[in-house]
Amino acid sequence: MKITSAIKGKVIVPSKFGGYDHCFNPYVGCQFACKYCYVRFFLKGDGEWGEWVRTRDHAKDRIATDLKKIGPTRLAIGTMTDPYQPIEAKRKITRTCLEILQKCNLKKVGIFTRCPLVRRDIDIIKTLPNARVHFTIPPLPTKFQRIIEPLYVPTEMRFRVVEELKKAGIRVHVSVAPAIPGYSETTIIDEFCKRLSDIGVDEFFVDPMQPYKEAIQEITAHVQNSLFVTDEWDAARTMMTDKTDYATWKKRNLYIWQMLWDKVRHKSPHTMPIMSDHESKQKIDLRTGKLLDWEKYDDYELTNTNGTV
Repeated sequence: MKITSAIKGKVIVPSKFGGYDHCFNPYVGCQFACKYCYVRFFLKGDGEWGEWVRTRDHAKDRIATDLKKIGPTRLAIGTMTDPYQPIEAKRKITRTCLEILQKCNLKKVGIFTRCPLVRRDIDIIKTLPNARVHFTIPPLPTKFQRIIEPLYVPTEMRFRVVEELKKAGIRVHVSVAPAIPGYSETTIIDEFCKRLSDIGVDEFFVDPMQPYKEAIQEITAHVQNSLFVTDEWDAARTMMTDKTDYATWKKRNLYIWQMLWDKVRHKSPHTMPIMSDHESKQKIDLRTGKLLDWEKYDDYELTNTNGTV
């Protein structure tokens, strides 16, 4: 792992994430090196994705000033990196910046991560305005997940992190991603619906994998080199590279999620369940089957929190 410092560059930039105006990334690159990650195609460094990270130490000196120039905004943290990747345990750039954000005029703060280290900062996160954590849990079998996530974090551990965040009073959005044909099927969907409803998450997104050519190639290479080579990935790859077949699978998968969530939703009536499809740019409320207007995302959150749909 090559660690260097990014000594310049904008700290706060406009965001295209629904519900957020601007974003902040405390690192460039990501040690998790997930083989399906879309970010790997936009950033280049010294070596393969996951072998390098540039720390944005200058953010600690600039973030407050930059935010003051922008004015009140909805800020997303970790849109192009995981703010709690292993290097954060030592550098603490994310934690330091969160401490600074406590004194900034913000409308909302959202943190995107998959790492249990986020629990370290619960004391700060729960003091930030309209704070929430977007926590990723892949709906995949353990053996396959270990292949495509080099720094594997067990599914059960991730659910425990989400539970701890909820108990601390923090709003939690679970990103159920990536959903992959042949792997993210009925048994796993049923398990996720039960756990998500038991914990009472505020929201979850089911996110089918974006079939980038490079991501398909990366996963294929690692599956072929693994000890658990199966025909399942070949079938999944074939389906995801055929737009018609993949669209058909997504519709079937949507139906299964709707059916199984409907069985448990009474345990967590405030949860907002969403099926998200990047290719069609559609987001569907699993309770009603209706499309969501992403420009009105904050309105959906508000009405849902008030107990109405």
